[in-house]
Amino acid sequence: MAAHTGSAAIPADQVHVAMWALGETHLRRAQAQSKQGADGWKAHVVAGLACLYGVLRLCGSASERTRRFGAAAAVGADTEAKTRLRIAQVLGDWGDDTGEEERQLQRALLATPGGDAYAATRYAIVLAHSRMLARRGEGAWAAQRLRAAGGDAQQRRQHAWAQRLLLELANVCARGGDTRGAQDALQAAGAQAQQAGDAAFAAAVAVQQLALLVQQRDWAAAAALGARIESAQDLQTLSAPNVHVRFWVLRAAVAAARGTDDDASARARDALAQWQGAFARLRAGGGAADGGAQAAGVRGWSYYEAHAWAMLAAAGAQRGDGAYARAAGFLRLALEGVARGEADGLGVRLRALKAAVLLRVADANVAALFVGEARRALGRALASGAEKPAAALRWAMCCQRAGDVDAAAAAYACAAARGTRDVRVAALASLAVLAPARWLQALERETVGPGGAWAPERDTAAPGCDRAWAAALELARALACAEPVRAKAHVLACLRLGGDAALQGWALCALAEMVLRTGQYDHALKTCAAAQAIAQGAGDALQNAAAVGILARIEGAVGDAGRHAQLRGVARRLLQQFNGQISTGEEGGPSSHSLGSRSESALAVIH
Repeated sequence: MAAHTGSAAIPADQVHVAMWALGETHLRRAQAQSKQGADGWKAHVVAGLACLYGVLRLCGSASERTRRFGAAAAVGADTEAKTRLRIAQVLGDWGDDTGEEERQLQRALLATPGGDAYAATRYAIVLAHSRMLARRGEGAWAAQRLRAAGGDAQQRRQHAWAQRLLLELANVCARGGDTRGAQDALQAAGAQAQQAGDAAFAAAVAVQQLALLVQQRDWAAAAALGARIESAQDLQTLSAPNVHVRFWVLRAAVAAARGTDDDASARARDALAQWQGAFARLRAGGGAADGGAQAAGVRGWSYYEAHAWAMLAAAGAQRGDGAYARAAGFLRLALEGVARGEADGLGVRLRALKAAVLLRVADANVAALFVGEARRALGRALASGAEKPAAALRWAMCCQRAGDVDAAAAAYACAAARGTRDVRVAALASLAVLAPARWLQALERETVGPGGAWAPERDTAAPGCDRAWAAALELARALACAEPVRAKAHVLACLRLGGDAALQGWALCALAEMVLRTGQYDHALKTCAAAQAIAQGAGDALQNAAAVGILARIEGAVGDAGRHAQLRGVARRLLQQFNGQISTGEEGGPSSHSLGSRSESALAVIH
């Protein structure tokens, strides 16, 4: 006896295939209706799941299939496992019942037959389970599952799966702050890629290693690795379009953080333009946004995510006159890209990215002292799911730059009490300058742990210590130190760590002050000139005024009264310009930005 759909008879051994296909049809309709804002998408999701659960019933005993269809409808040995995996994926995409999602994944793993022939199914289940655990905040369990599966794949010489699992392990470790674990996973993934002769994956791993250095704010090492990747590999031919875009976005982040001129942001937009044509053709051919990207071999970012990050990189690269207006234009383009992704049904996936873009909009307005615009951007970011401590940190920076120290201290304290470790360090760095007696020890504990195990003279850090965090800590220690020799040692340690350009500028100002007091006028002059160059490049009137003020004092100390008076006048005009920005909201241009908000926030330590 045969099952029927309409007038077409379906052979018993193909019923499960037809039910799966019908379920996927319902899910595609749900996606289409969700894009259009129609209300019927939920019914299609329910119908799609019903079809998949129907396939599970066919995966029961042979007697049950014979009773239903008059013949033992043949199903593959791993059909049950694949069906349960697909059900879990649908629940993860469309629902919030992680309990049922995890139950289906666990039962899928139990239903997978042993042997190498079904290893790919097992690894796909482990990958989906680890992502669900990471989404639920159980990163340690996710890493454990991935580490075991990756080792199994290496033993079975399943190189492609070993690479994917190790790369996912690196992502989980990086998100959880396990830098060493992420580095080890990436090294293992790179070794697998070389062993398999997979040059494209090796390029992707190298770019991921660059991303890890950017996350750590180790700008010198990131710049060196970026140069090696650019010179050693032809990313245009070796890897997928998203890897090209990501590489140049990361290079732009490094250039912005170091305050150097670089064409990386323009190269990122060029790579994005090349991807745009292929992406448009996929969409015109009926491919869904994520499905089409996956069909093109894209791993990682969707096109819309890459578009937004490329625009953020361009915004952070703007310098000089009119920088704020140009950066604002790129930030608007980033938001427009997110809006197009939302219209394509990717709103849930892009929610966190939208919040990140809005926080960058707030950063730009904080730097330009547009208080009202910054407040509105922070409100939109919170509505998009941004964390409240991250918003509080930016509001504190705005209050501090506007001179409202009490309000800034209260907001910093809120961010330090409730934020992630990155936010806590940035807030405590600023509080340590405002009130060192109360907050410096808290910053030391948060940054390098009990005992302050940071050895700047050997350029080594304790486990979990971030170089940019350590640089901010050293500058805070210098400003709080009453002993000139020790204070100078802390400033020099900050400069050796090579943090963000603006932080380095303030460290140079502090060093110029110190050597001026000891009569080393030539040294003070050179140091102050370097600080002024950083301030002028970033368009920071306050830092520029501080540098010019020190130059005036140097000229006064050497007896050049005319030059002394001239420079004092320049410093006063710069301070008036800064105060005018606060009172009138005139454009002053954003300070140096990097892709991550952490390094920008840390700069509030001096501003």
